[in-house]
Amino acid sequence: MEDQENLLRYYESIKIHNIELNEIKRKITMLMDFPLFKDGVVQFYAPKDAQYAGFSIFRRLTDANSWISKATDLFSSIRYSVLNSLSQLDRCEQVFTPFRVTEEYKPVFYFVENALFRLFIAWDVLGHMYNHFYEIGVEIEKVDYNKIFKKSNCDFMDKNLNKVIGNKEVVEFVKKEYGLINEHITTNYEYVDGLTKGHHKYLKSMRNMAIHREDPHNFSIINSSNRWMPLVDAPQYELMVIVEDAMKLYQYISTIIKLYYFELRGYGLDVGELHVIKFNDH
Repeated sequence: MEDQENLLRYYESIKIHNIELNEIKRKITMLMDFPLFKDGVVQFYAPKDAQYAGFSIFRRLTDANSWISKATDLFSSIRYSVLNSLSQLDRCEQVFTPFRVTEEYKPVFYFVENALFRLFIAWDVLGHMYNHFYEIGVEIEKVDYNKIFKKSNCDFMDKNLNKVIGNKEVVEFVKKEYGLINEHITTNYEYVDGLTKGHHKYLKSMRNMAIHREDPHNFSIINSSNRWMPLVDAPQYELMVIVEDAMKLYQYISTIIKLYYFELRGYGLDVGELHVIKFNDH
């Protein structure tokens, strides 16, 4: 009994006492493929004097499908990596310790990092979709989601949204969504009494450590640019944060897809049915 209580206290100390692996699995498997718009020349009809406008609209449809397909591929890889990490966790017999990552935990962290890197690529895809849909005008090679969703750059909302969307209620909704994205990616990370906020900044710090000198999964002063040795967070915790952030991103991308859908339908295109998942707990 005492050993069980000590174990629970230990789990609380490494922030995994309230984490259910089945819940992580349930959430990540909810993130299914995004729906592509139906295309094909046979579906597009335009009068001869509107030929240029017609091809411009059709190109807009195919460009939208390209970004949607890219997002689907990334979320498929994120889902694959999270599920494989969970599977590897099931095989770990030793209790995780942040002071020494054992050999049996290395495959777990391999898939954690795999999911992490693809998640940030997917965030850039959201930046590309904003740039394309709202006609912001940033060159593709220079799109950075951090800059797209920077508060000081929100002037494009007033300049371009009415032209692209043309509906005041939708414009107000889009502005609110933009503000929510900005808040999500800029909120500082805090962990207080088992509750967290600022998941995205936590993950960004973890990614920066991985691609620079520091290693987020190696307890060693050699791998740290600070004078202290950072503890390695448990993979259960990192997976929980990755999936929570992925769910937010999934919904932001879903919003863009909805707007594409109504825009293309407004041009008279039969682009198929719209099926986008809503999360009751988000």
